[in-house]
Amino acid sequence: MTAQRTVGFVLAATLAVAACRAIAPALYMHTSIGTGNWVAIEINGHTAAPANQAQRPWLHFSMDTGIVTGSGGCNRLSGPVMINRSSLKFGALAMTRKACTDSVLNAQENEFVASLGVVDRYELSADTLILFSGYDSKVRLGH
Repeated sequence: MTAQRTVGFVLAATLAVAACRAIAPALYMHTSIGTGNWVAIEINGHTAAPANQAQRPWLHFSMDTGIVTGSGGCNRLSGPVMINRSSLKFGALAMTRKACTDSVLNAQENEFVASLGVVDRYELSADTLILFSGYDSKVRLGH
């Protein structure tokens, strides 16, 4: 009888986890934040460098999986993101560790990633996405 209870418990736990995975993406589907790449315009009130937007930090939100990918300017990043209504929270981000020889871009990348770590909400208007920590604008991105 104990073996049957254990099997029953394991089966129930497996089904619960599967159900959560099936429901979780629905939290991300309601927003248009997942359309295209968002390129940094400002980080903590400072204009993002360099002038060439192709080399600036950027983010891409995959709404169906709840994963964000992007670049800090020198290194690629990826990790979970939770979005519900106007709240947005990044999980632990994995990053490559390439050398960033430009000291300005290196400092900017560090500031960008640190800012993502404290974000708790967002505002979206037209082609601008603003990431906030409380009432402080941390990162402003555009399409």
